[in-house]
Amino acid sequence: MNNTQYLITTFVDAPTKIYKWNGVRFMMSNDFQVSTVNKTLGSSFTFNDEQLFLFYTSQWTSEAGDTFEIDRWNGVNLEQVYTGTTNAYLFKNFSVDNKQFVVLSEDPEEGFYEDIYEWKDNQLVPYQIVKYEYNTSAFSKYFTIDGKVYLIISGWFSSMTLYEWDSNEQKDASLSDVICALQVLSGKQCDFQSDDEVVEMKDVIHLLSEISR
Repeated sequence: MNNTQYLITTFVDAPTKIYKWNGVRFMMSNDFQVSTVNKTLGSSFTFNDEQLFLFYTSQWTSEAGDTFEIDRWNGVNLEQVYTGTTNAYLFKNFSVDNKQFVVLSEDPEEGFYEDIYEWKDNQLVPYQIVKYEYNTSAFSKYFTIDGKVYLIISGWFSSMTLYEWDSNEQKDASLSDVICALQVLSGKQCDFQSDDEVVEMKDVIHLLSEISR
């Protein structure tokens, strides 16, 4: 935050400590405060240039689930923007298609779940549930290779499952794509050279629909 690297250490029923990187090592810092009791850091992420922190506010205290909150750094301190309840024992997050997702990993007796929520308008909105047949503890990890987002799941003494994010984001088309489409519709071979100029896909679709009438 503010071009400074911080380290937050949190423990159940213990004070939260803030450290600041001084170029050589982390040193205790009083730049900002976090409530010192029953707040355990579950995850943190950056969205729309905002730094957000997801804290457990209770753990293993109720069968109904653990409470959590999401706090936003406002430039001076942390302010609460969202609260919820979950049975998840682990939080993760990833971003793709200009969207931010928070994942609640649950391990009930009947299987393993990745509950994926989109962080939207300061709310966690249900997006997708991925269920696994493992009845033992599973390891899940999100990572990015060559611009593609993957989820890998592995359980004890079981095979791994690899998932790839299927983007439904509408892509733009180049001007050469438009001209080639028009040439094909007119019965000609597409021989137009590549062009870097970009047109929006909605304009392409409108143009093609007009021609096909």
